[in-house]
Amino acid sequence: MYHKKIAVNPPISIALDAELKKKLYYLSDKITAFETKKINDEIIEIELELSSDMNMDMLKSKVDRLLDFDIRKRRIIPEEKVWESNCNVHYDDAIFEKMLEMGIVYEQACGQIAFNRLFIDLMHYIDHKIKEISVNQFNALEYQYPTLVPTSVVEKCGYIKNFPHLIMFVTYLHNDIDNYIAFKDYVDSHHEIPELLFKKYCKNNDYCLPPTMCYYTYNQFSNKKFKAGENIVITSKGKSFRYESKYASTIERLWDFTIRETVFLGDYEFVNSCRQNFMGLMFKLVEALKLEGYCCNASDSFFMDEQMMQNIAFQKALKSKYELQLNITETKSIAVGSFNYHDSFFGKNFNICFDNNQYIKTGCTGFGLERFAYAFLCQHGLNEAQWPIKLR
Repeated sequence: MYHKKIAVNPPISIALDAELKKKLYYLSDKITAFETKKINDEIIEIELELSSDMNMDMLKSKVDRLLDFDIRKRRIIPEEKVWESNCNVHYDDAIFEKMLEMGIVYEQACGQIAFNRLFIDLMHYIDHKIKEISVNQFNALEYQYPTLVPTSVVEKCGYIKNFPHLIMFVTYLHNDIDNYIAFKDYVDSHHEIPELLFKKYCKNNDYCLPPTMCYYTYNQFSNKKFKAGENIVITSKGKSFRYESKYASTIERLWDFTIRETVFLGDYEFVNSCRQNFMGLMFKLVEALKLEGYCCNASDSFFMDEQMMQNIAFQKALKSKYELQLNITETKSIAVGSFNYHDSFFGKNFNICFDNNQYIKTGCTGFGLERFAYAFLCQHGLNEAQWPIKLR
């Protein structure tokens, strides 16, 4: 292992430490660990552990680019809680290790976790309760979408521009017999997939693995004209995929996870009231499950984009994003869901408008079912007899 120390000059506030740590692994796949050194509430140095040596000037250039074009531009915005639940919870800090020992989970690969029936049933229960809210309270229509999503749709949604570090592409080999044989022969002789796979053997980059479910819904209503007063609610559940690099950890952060989303399409009053009402109903569900957590304002983790601060300011000013956080220890929580308002962004990008040519407004809620179930087990343990009576 190689260790490099990069001075942070000028220093940055420790309030930006968490945001900095979210991005460091994306600087290079050679980075295997890192630490930030702090003095007087400021970060003055970053120590990086590397799997192989790297030119110091090149490494410093990568770090400085992240600092200058991303971290330093961020404003420190205080967390504003709009709801909180406090229960008499006894956390088990070794819950994941116990789940491994008991065969409740199995680590397939980095960011890939398999679950047994107990965890599956818990996820199904949580999903059922959220789906009940969507269907019974908001008359949502349910759709099941395919796994692959067109890259053009993901681009229209601004994901490639704002989150290039998370996107995962799908491809296939050139449709040519000579190419198939050459590829097969290479693998047979080298016992590995060639590094030049995409450039040399593959053809297609028209499809991605979906980072979220709501993109399908916006594409579904492309070029649709809504009548005055017409509003639509769509709910769906499916797998979402995000490349989390080495940040993948237990069930807190996975490369692929299951999400239940509900999308609101219509005028401002309808979309905003739906989001607010959904928040209130989810708070009641969390309280019924006797879980500790809170809901606060939030912003997405945009990545080194020239409009990054404008996007964050937009989210903060319009209070367009709230996150539902559930505790997994006494001092740590994870975001298990979000409540979002998009204004007319998706209406414009997908040309969805009313008869008077005014673009519709949209909003959505999304909940990661694995995270939600994991937070439940961290708080209530693995003994079902000790779970809340309603769930048992």
